[in-house]
Amino acid sequence: MPNIRNFLTSILLVISLGTIHGQALDDLNRRAQNWFKEGSSSLAQGDFGQAAENFDRVLSRYPHHFLSKYYSGISHFELGNYQISKRYFKELTEREDLNPMYNDSWLLLGQSLMRLGKYKEAVEPISRFSVLESEGRWTDVALRWKKTAEFAAEATLHPVEFQPEELNIPLEDHQSAYLPMKSLDGRALFFVIREGGRETLVRTEKLEGSWSKPSPLGFLEGFAQAAAPSLSPDGNLLLLTICNHPQNIGSCDLYLASRDPNLGHWRGPFNLGEQVNSRGWDSQATFAPDGRTFFFSSDRAGGMGGRDIWFSRLLTGGNFSPPVNAGPLINTSENEASPFIHPDGKTLYFKSNGHIGMGDYDLFVSRLDENGGWGEPVNLGYPINTMDHDGAIFVESDGKTAYMASDRFQPADRRGIYRIFRFELPEEARGESVTFIKAMVKDAETLSPLTAYAQIVNTSDGTVVYNHKLGTAGTLFAVLQADAPYSLNIEKKGYSFVSRRIIIDPNATAEEPLEIEILLQPVSEVDTVALGPVVLENVLFDFGSYSLDSSSIPELDRLVSYLGNVENVVVEIHGHTDNIGSMEANLLLSEKRAQSVVDYLVSGGVKESRIVAKGLGSKNPVADNDTEEGRALNRRIEMHLIPLNRPSANE
Repeated sequence: MPNIRNFLTSILLVISLGTIHGQALDDLNRRAQNWFKEGSSSLAQGDFGQAAENFDRVLSRYPHHFLSKYYSGISHFELGNYQISKRYFKELTEREDLNPMYNDSWLLLGQSLMRLGKYKEAVEPISRFSVLESEGRWTDVALRWKKTAEFAAEATLHPVEFQPEELNIPLEDHQSAYLPMKSLDGRALFFVIREGGRETLVRTEKLEGSWSKPSPLGFLEGFAQAAAPSLSPDGNLLLLTICNHPQNIGSCDLYLASRDPNLGHWRGPFNLGEQVNSRGWDSQATFAPDGRTFFFSSDRAGGMGGRDIWFSRLLTGGNFSPPVNAGPLINTSENEASPFIHPDGKTLYFKSNGHIGMGDYDLFVSRLDENGGWGEPVNLGYPINTMDHDGAIFVESDGKTAYMASDRFQPADRRGIYRIFRFELPEEARGESVTFIKAMVKDAETLSPLTAYAQIVNTSDGTVVYNHKLGTAGTLFAVLQADAPYSLNIEKKGYSFVSRRIIIDPNATAEEPLEIEILLQPVSEVDTVALGPVVLENVLFDFGSYSLDSSSIPELDRLVSYLGNVENVVVEIHGHTDNIGSMEANLLLSEKRAQSVVDYLVSGGVKESRIVAKGLGSKNPVADNDTEEGRALNRRIEMHLIPLNRPSANE
């Protein structure tokens, strides 16, 4: 929506240039003229309290003096005295001789009503302003404010559920807390404390149901204005905004700090440099669930308006991809800021004063469509959004629990002191519930961590959610959607191939993640001893069929790559079934399934001379066939690596 501040600034500019009608003074005695001049000077300088006092003195003697009432109305509006500004602008608009130069009195009347929460009443005067300015210089402003008033009136008739609860964080009465961000596991909360003119980035933990006393991040010593934190899902990278620092390229820059996963020490923060930062304002970054892509707000050249949302990506070697604008559906000719990408990777929250809303900055949500673009933003609704400047939002991994900072719930004498609140989002504004997997990959003999290659695929839609070489700590960390099937493949030259099928419980949360240890057997042993079996957990078939399910393809493709690095072995693919049905039928089915796997691997480049299919039916169960769980384990495809000139695994 249009910015009323810009509109008022243009009025004040006219006053500062001394553009005052002569009759405004002619109608006043000398004392009232002095009050009027002093009020005009104060108003031009932004001293609204002194301006209102002087204009009200004039009105005490001359209650119908037009310009005194007009300027006093503006002064009281700026002071937040909306009852008074409403009264003055209502009296002005009731005058039959209202000069067209002051048609904005209709808009300011509507604005005063909106600030008082009387949205339905505000529609009429703002609509009147729209009609009067249909050919004037404020045409676009008038039309957009008309839409804003209509939206606000409708939104208040259909409020969304909103029950904010203040977090009981130990703070001093005079301290403000804002820009909250939690770690993915929910154990730590980061936010900014403002005390006087100083901002400090702090961390608190929830211990036995209570938040600990906030403590500054020690590695940020020397960076006085560090704010807007965003932690990568694995907790090892921290993006933050630092303003007015000698290292900065612009007024506010993005910085990155990194944590050693072995020692727990932080390094940095380091300026992201000219690959990301501009000569202007770059701030409020948020990590996507891949831990590489991040969104941020910037007023750099080449955008759609004032501040836009952009995104970049951390590349191998510490470089960054050129920032890309999030596009015209997200960004407007006004300002978009405070982006937050939910851990589901599909839901983007941000604030905007360019999209139609309640009147100032509102919170919006956009969702990633099937083509990879962002959909039309949706207002989070009233009373989450109000006429106030509604700021940043953070949403937990469950997709429904949100956090925001506000002063609107404070008593009048404490406005300006912000506190952090938690609330549940309405159903239509929620992200998808996610959890995460944390795996340690080790050498099976030495138990030393391995820098293996790992891939995780959502087998329901083929989406690759993780595709990285692990660091020296051998740690894999990935965000996973609840109630979805995944394949996990671990591959390292000189070691056995590992396949895992992962089914996430629909009630899983990030507070109780899946933690597993994966042991890789050195393949060098294949020279003397057969290695296996490796159960290919993600190679699946429909019931009674030997046609490969499409969800099997990512794992088989990884297996083709793996086998290309393993020499001097014969690969045996064994098919197994449960004991349901005749032995003959099970044997035939297992043979055909094993052959289907071999055919695919050969088509991918594995030499036909070194790979064999064998069907074993139900004769080698690994679990009890009396339970469904046991039968499921028995229905499997195995891979065995047999040294050349060695007997088969079943001889």
